[in-house]
Amino acid sequence: MEEEIFNERREWYSNPDVLFQIVNQLKDRETAFYKKVKDQRFAPARWLKCHTAQYLLQNMIRYEFFQEPMNLYYSVARYKTFPTMSFNLSQKPLQQEDWNETLNENPDAHVNSYDLFIDIDNPDLTKAHNDMLITKRFLEEHNLPIMVSFSGNKGFHIELKTEFIPSEIRNLPINYQVFLQRKIIRKLKDLLLVESIDESIYDLKRICKTKFSYDVTSGLICLPLTDYECEHFNKSIVKPEHLLSYPRRIKMGLLIDDKLKRAENYHDIVLKFYTEMLGKLEENKEEGGVNNE
Repeated sequence: MEEEIFNERREWYSNPDVLFQIVNQLKDRETAFYKKVKDQRFAPARWLKCHTAQYLLQNMIRYEFFQEPMNLYYSVARYKTFPTMSFNLSQKPLQQEDWNETLNENPDAHVNSYDLFIDIDNPDLTKAHNDMLITKRFLEEHNLPIMVSFSGNKGFHIELKTEFIPSEIRNLPINYQVFLQRKIIRKLKDLLLVESIDESIYDLKRICKTKFSYDVTSGLICLPLTDYECEHFNKSIVKPEHLLSYPRRIKMGLLIDDKLKRAENYHDIVLKFYTEMLGKLEENKEEGGVNNE
């Protein structure tokens, strides 16, 4: 069974349309490989630059991605810059330690912005689905240009990409942006009574499953969903064999491309949502550890 999954995964990532959709998400973001052994997860590789299919495949080969049970992730943050790590695996731990220290000392010099990322996760996928629909409908009532995806395993992701977030928020200190996003998620969980919203990890270095990536636990694809697929979700639509037989569905991409072309039109809408959820942004600064001076 394990060999079958590895072969299926290799076939999935060899598809040019799949690679195009994946790489299209990775510009200005960290790429990471996460390995799962029994119930433990760890990252053999973080801080990878994979802005072309060639770089992504080179790193997959370097870290034996296809020989090990690894999933593909990207950062919730968009970066102004981060270093190119050495292919010498003995040097990489020291490079990562130095970079983490640099990033912690002055995050605003290196991080551009941060998505609003809502992780809906539950061992009961039916419950996760219902909670996703409740959250989705609430956000759409506020006219937010969200993207909803199946996570690949036990839940769903709802994302508001940084392109839609206005300068009034993106120009704030980055750790304060993260604080505001986390506060919104907590308010959504309490307001909507959706227990499946996961707020356990929400920090500057948060990563999430890359859309169109293959989940090694379930053998399913992390897929952006249409409104119809959200309402009538079932696992058959996220099986790799189904999607490979339906190439047009893969080419539909993230389903928000048209909205991204006119992202500025949403800035006032998003700002109104933030102020409705949080009050005046200035009033949160003390709680968020930001100096008002």
